[in-house]
Amino acid sequence: MSSDSEENNMEMPQFRSMWSPYAELTEDDLMDKDLQDTLTQLDRSNEQDLTENPNPTNQVQEDSHSENLENASVNPHFDAQYMDMTEHDIEQFIDGQQNKNTLTKTVRDIALLNKFLKAKNENRELQTIPPVELDPLLANYLLTLRKKDGGEYEPSTLRSIVSSIDRKLKRHKYGHSIAGSTTHQDEAFRLTRESLKAKQKVLKQKGKGNKLLRSQPITDDEINILYERNVLGDSCPDSLLRTIWLNNCVHFGLRGVQEHYTLRFVTYV
Repeated sequence: MSSDSEENNMEMPQFRSMWSPYAELTEDDLMDKDLQDTLTQLDRSNEQDLTENPNPTNQVQEDSHSENLENASVNPHFDAQYMDMTEHDIEQFIDGQQNKNTLTKTVRDIALLNKFLKAKNENRELQTIPPVELDPLLANYLLTLRKKDGGEYEPSTLRSIVSSIDRKLKRHKYGHSIAGSTTHQDEAFRLTRESLKAKQKVLKQKGKGNKLLRSQPITDDEINILYERNVLGDSCPDSLLRTIWLNNCVHFGLRGVQEHYTLRFVTYV
């Protein structure tokens, strides 16, 4: 195999038709059982949709229209398919609408927090720890948290980690929120909030938080280089697939895998 071919394989990601959250996690992560079950359910639903339903978007619209017509003969104000839902069914429905990237990040963040708690000899489930005990633990966690290489996180990353913890607690109806609401801040997590603000202030003094928040667009020269190295073009099936993917992103504004999968010719005719 040529060096150019090896370089292409290293530079470009593989385009998968099925999304799997486990591909983003390492084996040594301490998986959160609750979130792991949700990810497993999402994986199964994804696989079932792609294998049993070749055009999920159109099929759902047709099924929904048909069911609504049938329900209208009974009572047009209520959808019969949701009438007998249990609390567990409702939770599953909500989980199914979550952004998969957000859920995967939550798993990562909670796994890292679990490692910290274990190092502190705290083996209880996060949602079972009383606020008076959890507050100083989380404050300590935010002050000590570092990257794998020992570097500091960005201030916004710390905020997103706190959001992941809040999501975990909310799933279990913990009764208290770290962030609170726009009109009220929960006093139960005062120490955690103040530690977050103090840590963010220190990080900004070190120059953190000044990075551009948008991706830098690829230039025409860079695209030409990709063609010259056969990363793009029609030299092989992989390069052709990458070219189609790039063109769809640029000209149709597609982003996620599902948008590419459900793309149909009639949509733009």
